[in-house]
Amino acid sequence: MKSNASAGFKSKPAPEGVLAQQQPAIIEEKKEKSEEENFKEMEEEVHRLLEQSATFKVKKNLNEALLKAKEAASKEKKIRQLREAKGTLDQVNIDLTFYVFYNLANIYHANGLHTEALNSYTIILKNKQYP
Repeated sequence: MKSNASAGFKSKPAPEGVLAQQQPAIIEEKKEKSEEENFKEMEEEVHRLLEQSATFKVKKNLNEALLKAKEAASKEKKIRQLREAKGTLDQVNIDLTFYVFYNLANIYHANGLHTEALNSYTIILKNKQYP
């Protein structure tokens, strides 16, 4: 019977209250997210901001579109800085970075901020990694 005991088998099943207390501890361990999951959530937030920016532009609410585009750009920059600090800069989502700069340039142009639009377009053109 020694092998059964070491495998976790018992002659009497544990009462329901004991099992209920053990289950939340297991669930809490799973709630902690890995760094990559955190980066993924941050990227999804940037995507949501970009979609909101595009929606505001279509609705001709250019000031709100510009605010959302700038917020998306700042969050994307934060993601790049965090990845650089963690040493995972090679895993930066280049497509997301391209879309952020392209959207920002497009919104700048729609708002009549041509110098800022040209600066954003220039960043896109100078980076050889963009599609």
